[in-house]
Amino acid sequence: MPKSERSARPTLVAAALEEERSALAIHARHLEPVRLPGLDAEALLCGEIDGFPVALLRCGVGKVASVTAVGAALDLDPRCIVSVGSAGALHDGYRVGDVLLAESVLQHDFAAAEAGGFRLFGYGAALPSAGEPLLVADGTLVAAAYDAASATT
Repeated sequence: MPKSERSARPTLVAAALEEERSALAIHARHLEPVRLPGLDAEALLCGEIDGFPVALLRCGVGKVASVTAVGAALDLDPRCIVSVGSAGALHDGYRVGDVLLAESVLQHDFAAAEAGGFRLFGYGAALPSAGEPLLVADGTLVAAAYDAASATT
């Protein structure tokens, strides 16, 4: 990757599976593996897509794997983080390759099962959502993603 591209802050794209990351990698140029502590040797590929610096991360399935890998990749100081491939095609009307943009998501596992029932955790915490199970996306970023996706159809 040319030096000018390496010095720019990349968009970090996190995908659980290699199949999801490869769908983006075929559009990238100058991809090189980047080693960071806490990541497998081939987990992070850096390059560019359409002239913009990008870091393509294969993080593994689940919240723990995702947060561990994304946390390690934060050493790149990404300008933003995009998650792709989450819960693919769980609805009968969706197909692999469809683009869905979430304005908000509900954390389904925002409690711990105990003998006496469920104990909610995270409420009142500063991260990730000021204690609310509903995570709301930045409206400006959702609109920009929608415009970008609409331009490709």
